[in-house]
Amino acid sequence: MPKKFLKRLTKADIGLVITLVLLTIGSSVSFLKKNTNNFDYAECRIDGKLVKKIDLHKNCEVNLNNGMILEVNDNRIRVIKSDCKKQICIKQGWIKTTNDIIVCVPNRTIIYLKNSKNKNSDLDYISK
Repeated sequence: MPKKFLKRLTKADIGLVITLVLLTIGSSVSFLKKNTNNFDYAECRIDGKLVKKIDLHKNCEVNLNNGMILEVNDNRIRVIKSDCKKQICIKQGWIKTTNDIIVCVPNRTIIYLKNSKNKNSDLDYISK
């Protein structure tokens, strides 16, 4: 049966199959590629209030004075110490892409990345 099927294929059928395969591979690569913009700073909010803007271009440690210490390295940020019980914010690891965010519920803290060129945007978050 496969030989009969292959004999019935025309050049247009083969071209269509190749085009569909290439489109599928191309869309998969673009979908899996994360948006890794080089962000300018991270915003840290406690109880919804902005408490710190941290420059991501300077490698350092930042104490939020609420039991949390952050580390900045290579345009990314993470929590390295927290006094919360489950340590979920530490397990989150580095954030460096558009959709990454660190939330520590016991310390009422949210950390996310921002660009200075987007500082006038009315959007807080976009949910997928």
